[in-house]
Amino acid sequence: MNQLAHTIKKLLALRKLEYNWDSYKALPINEVNILNAIDLIVKLADSGVRKPHVNPVPDGTILLEWENLDVYISDHIEWCTDYLEGYEELTGWDRIVSLLT
Repeated sequence: MNQLAHTIKKLLALRKLEYNWDSYKALPINEVNILNAIDLIVKLADSGVRKPHVNPVPDGTILLEWENLDVYISDHIEWCTDYLEGYEELTGWDRIVSLLT
């Protein structure tokens, strides 16, 4: 199985997480969040970006992690780049892809 298919399979598996999946009252992962994450990684794959690590977050969102960027997926996308010098704001698809390639 290629990396993209493996990552999508891992994202789809998040649908099985029920309320309290972490024993600390974690929320289930919303289907919309899963679809948003799949959409993002497919677009990034088309740009030559390697696949992220996929992690569920107790608030029902999804964390996609690369070596130098964390992306939280919910009904919107939140880029966490506070620790990257020179990247105070990510503006534009090309800049995001350049960070990840």
